[in-house]
Amino acid sequence: MRVLALVVSLLLAGPATAAAGAIRIGMFDDTESKPLPSGQGDARAQVWAKGVGSKPFPEAAPLDIPAETNAVASISIYPDGRNGNEIAVSLKLTAEMCQGGCARDMVQISISDENVKVFGAPVKAQHGKLELEFNR
Repeated sequence: MRVLALVVSLLLAGPATAAAGAIRIGMFDDTESKPLPSGQGDARAQVWAKGVGSKPFPEAAPLDIPAETNAVASISIYPDGRNGNEIAVSLKLTAEMCQGGCARDMVQISISDENVKVFGAPVKAQHGKLELEFNR
């Protein structure tokens, strides 16, 4: 029973260093007439993050990327697969944000027919505005 209590208290305490955390990424398909490519591998729309790799777009489960507090983390968005446009976005996790990849401070990526919108607290912390918009 003591081992279980120790494990639970370690889990509740969080990471060993206060600087380590995660940024949660949510992905949304808002296309109407220009659907996202749904092929296999590099042909499929995806998000890439260092240390995590690629995740097909959209996925039901969010993507948690490792991030250090007050350091810049980067993601690459490929709305039309790896052979299409690459959109690089830098993000910042601040001490005021949830450090465990929470919905409250989640970065949301929305791909529509013509645009890609990236918004959330880590976007504002890095760029000074809540939302960035790119051409698809």
